[in-house]
Formats: sequence, C-alpha cells, structure tokens
Amino acid sequence: MANPTSERATLALVGAAQGLALWLLVEQWPEAHAARAAAAALLTFLAVSTLVFHFAWTGRDRGRLIARAVGVGAVYAAVAGWVGWQVPVDLVLHRGDEQRVFTWTLALLVTLYVLGPFLQIFHRTGRLHFPYEDLFLHGWNNFFIALVGQLFVSALWLVLLLWGALFDLVGIDFFEDLFSEEPFVYGVTGGAAGFGIALGRESERVIATLRGITLAVFRGLLPLVSFVALIFLATLPFPGLDVLWSTNHASQLLLTWVALTVLFLNAVYQDGSGRDPLPALLRRLVEAAFVAMTVYVAIAVYGLALRIGQYGLTPRRVWVGMAAVVLGGYALGYLIAVVRRGDPWLRAVRAVNLVVALIVVALGLLAHTPVLDPLAWSARSQFDRIASGRVPAAEFDYGTLYFKLGKVGYEKFEQLEALADHPEIATIREQAALARSFENYYAWQRARKVDAGIGRFELLAPGLAWPDGLREAVQQMAIETIGAPCSDVTDCSGRPVEIDGSPPEEWIVVLGQDAWGQASVFALDAAGKWRRIGALESGQPLLGPELVEALRAGDFEPVPPLHDDVSIGGRRYRIAP
Repeated sequence: MANPTSERATLALVGAAQGLALWLLVEQWPEAHAARAAAAALLTFLAVSTLVFHFAWTGRDRGRLIARAVGVGAVYAAVAGWVGWQVPVDLVLHRGDEQRVFTWTLALLVTLYVLGPFLQIFHRTGRLHFPYEDLFLHGWNNFFIALVGQLFVSALWLVLLLWGALFDLVGIDFFEDLFSEEPFVYGVTGGAAGFGIALGRESERVIATLRGITLAVFRGLLPLVSFVALIFLATLPFPGLDVLWSTNHASQLLLTWVALTVLFLNAVYQDGSGRDPLPALLRRLVEAAFVAMTVYVAIAVYGLALRIGQYGLTPRRVWVGMAAVVLGGYALGYLIAVVRRGDPWLRAVRAVNLVVALIVVALGLLAHTPVLDPLAWSARSQFDRIASGRVPAAEFDYGTLYFKLGKVGYEKFEQLEALADHPEIATIREQAALARSFENYYAWQRARKVDAGIGRFELLAPGLAWPDGLREAVQQMAIETIGAPCSDVTDCSGRPVEIDGSPPEEWIVVLGQDAWGQASVFALDAAGKWRRIGALESGQPLLGPELVEALRAGDFEPVPPLHDDVSIGGRRYRIAP
C-alpha cells in the first residue's frame, strides 16, 4: 500500500485529469448522431475507468491496474455507445428513447457498485478467488468511502464559494470569476473527488464506525420488517388479491418490501461468520419471513403476468420483471438456506448472494443491449397483440406504441399501418392517424379519457338523464379548469336546480368530490347550447362532499335576489359570472 501522501496526490491528479478531459468532451459535444454516440461512449469510459482506478488502487502493480480499469471501462463504453446510438438528436423524432439515458445511468451505478468488490479483490490478489468476508467488507466500505469523497467535494466548494464572496466584498472579483470558470470547476471537482476517496480509504476506523452504526440500525429493524411481512400475509386472504390489483402498483410495493428484507437480513448476516447473530426466537421469526418473501414474489409475478396478459409488455413491466427475477432468486435461495439449516446459521446465503450479484450485473448490462432491450421487447409485444387479433383494434393503446417506445416503437407503428390483410385495418388506420395528429402522449391520452369518460358522470337526481350536449360542455370545462376530464380519477356529478324561477332549469355540476371541489352552473343559451354561466361562491371554502350530499338530498332552494343566490344544504351561494 502506498503511503498516504502519495496515494492522495496520485488519486487527486488522476481525478483532476479526468475532470479536465470530461470538460473538453462536454465543451466539444458534437451535433451529429453517430458522433454523439461515440462521445457518450468516451464519457462513460472516462468515468468508469477512473472509478475503477480510484477504488481498486493499492499502490502496487499500477500497469496491471490501468489495464484492468481500461478493460472494464471499454465494456461499459461499448454499452453506452449502443445506448447513445438509440437516442436521436431530436427527441421529438422517436419519443421514448430518452428514458434510456436515465435507466443506463442508474444501471451503470448499480452494476459497478456490485462489480467493484470483485475487481478490488482480483487486482489485489491476482486470482479469481473471492472470499466472502472480503466481498462483504468492500461492498459496505465502498459506499462510505464514496460518501466521504462526496462530503469532501461539498465542503471544498463551500469554502471556495465563501472565499470568492469574501474577496468580492472588497472589490476583488478575481477569485469569484476563477471559481466559476468551467475548466476550474471540472478539474477541481475531479481532483477533490479523488482526494476525498483517498481520505475515505485511509480512514478505516471512521469507515468501520459508520458501517457498524448502519448495520446496527438495519439489524434492529429486521425483526420488525419480518413481523410486518408475516401479519400482512396473514391479513391478505380477507380482502383478497383483487384489492392489490386495483392499486396498479402492488407488484412494485411487494418487491420493494422483499428488497428491504434482503438488505436488513444481510446487515444481520454480515460476513456469515457469526454462529447465532440473533436470539433463537428472532431467528425463527426471520426464517418465517423468508417464506413470506417467497409468497410475496409469487404474488408479484402473478400480478405482473396478469397485467402483461391483459395489456402486453411495457418498459416498466420489463424492469419490474427483472427485479422479480433478482428478488425471486434471493427469496428462493434464502428459503433453501432455511430448509437446509446447519451451522453456521443460513450458511447457504453466501452462495446465494454471490450468484444473484452476478445476475444483477448481467441484467443491468444486457438490458441496455439488443438482447434485453425493454423498449424493443415492449414494442414487439404491443404489435403482436393487435396483429394477432388478441385485442380489438378499437381498444388498442396506439399512443404507447407511437409515443413511448422510441424508434423501435415507431417502426412497429408503421408496420401496423401496413397490415393490409388485417380484418380491422380500416379501424387501425383511422386510430393510427388520430394518434399521429397529437403532439405528445399526454394530449392523446387526455382526448382518449374524454371519450371514455362520458359515461362516468354521476346523476344526483334519481330518474333523470343528462341533457344532450351538457356532458361534452362539462368535459371541455373540466379540461380547461382542472387540467383533466371527468373520469374515474376526477368525479363529476350534477343535477338540475331551478335558480331563476323559470324553465328550463339550470344545472349545478361539481368537479371532484374532495374537500376542494369546484361547482359550476350551466344553462342553455339562445342557440340551445349548454354554456357555463358562473361558479358557486359562498365566501367560505367550498366543501365538495357536503355540497354533493345536499344536492343529492334535494336540499336546495332559490333565494332572493333571483339570478344571484341559491341555498344548498343551509349555506348560501352566490353565482359568480
């Protein structure tokens, strides 16, 4: 191991060089599509290879370390180049591809974090042998070392900003101008990050303390997390699974709880050397929670399969499916560890963690290649649903295929329009042309909800019907005032109320039945069309639920002066034009 001064200087210089190289790259960022993809690959190469160099640094075998950092950086750069090639220069051209930038950034951080301990051990020993104790320590320590590096960068910039402001008080703006120059910002930030990482690597006692505190907190929460998992599973048969499916996010929440259990279990298990890390009763509770974890994953997969069967693949469902594979591997592996038992406790957890870690890296990288590309899989799935006739042409989600699945979705959309032998090709082309007429997915979706929402009005007067044209006028008003049509999300209710003492009756329509609902008055104009003539005001906050119940009960009457006020539920409202 190099001496601390040499290590700090080396990592700081490498970080500063990386920062300046990134500045040059960003400063000269190209406009052409192919050049942008190459620039994205180069940017990723610089970032990844420098991170590998910083965290795997031992002060020895520098040439071998550089070669390995370059090799890992090249792999990530190749994936980043493909991702960059998929993202067009004009994001309006193939909308949906821009999400690749976010998912790739997240996947890069996660996979590199998981892969880091393996690279560190391999560089230090030169052998493909990875003791679990070392993997555990590196895995947790790396997080806190990065945290120390970030803390040093933030503290340094606070000092520099105050430095510049201090001299600016006496009319010397040299420092403030210097500190705002982009080359200075990139170079100093990179150098500070390298210096901060070196500080974190040297501060073994601080890192051990932070790790110990964090693991102790997680260890204390594991019994509670296990208990909640069990009582929720025991409660679930009473409301049934239909309640979960109605939320539209049950699978994600169940898998998140499984991930939380895995995290806290590993805080207790640590490197697996402890024979009895928990009292016997708590160990049985945790073991029972592993059974619950397996059931949670099974329910999540079942719910996901139902959604895919009904609506096909979407990128989010592909990602949730990958998460289910990873967490299912943990749940099943830990359950096997419980069944096999033995000494030390749950000894099979080591093997499970190693295998699943490699699966995480593989999925994170392959999901950003043609092999497991979520957008491509989703586009093929959506196309096959309508091309095979499994979904009627009038019910197909054209907006998702056209707006949200990028270039490959657009290509499938064009193939869909060219299905001359499809029995519903006329409807397909009509709906496809309609989708093309909108500027974005949300405009298309809003128009679709307007059409679907016509039948979702509640009549507050039994035995009556909505007059012709009133619902359309209310829909338009709802979009203009609250930004959403009447639908299962925004309740719209109304009834006729005679306000001016002469027919035809006006209609009071309430948008939203929450505490801050809006109430409007509609009347027929001279041309026989329904117009909004005003809103109800009473000088007090409008209480939607109370207003709706009073209208439903018929508790209203016109009050003088006519044309101005109406009493509903004992409260006086004025019609504000």
